[in-house]
Amino acid sequence: MHPDEFRIMPIGPGNLTDRLEVCWSHLDDWRNHTLVQENREWLEEVNKLFSPSTFIAYEGNRPVGMIEF
Repeated sequence: MHPDEFRIMPIGPGNLTDRLEVCWSHLDDWRNHTLVQENREWLEEVNKLFSPSTFIAYEGNRPVGMIEF
């Protein structure tokens, strides 16, 4: 994959953290925040019922945006 390639992928177990990164990476040590962990649990439940509920935009392998409904 070219480093500048843009793609959109549905959320799933393999890229759930990418969605969290898009929303929470502005926080210091974001991976360990309680709110982020609660959001992960909520996402896992939502995606069991309404999969996919989120699409993530990537530039290369880096998540750069998302849409959620």
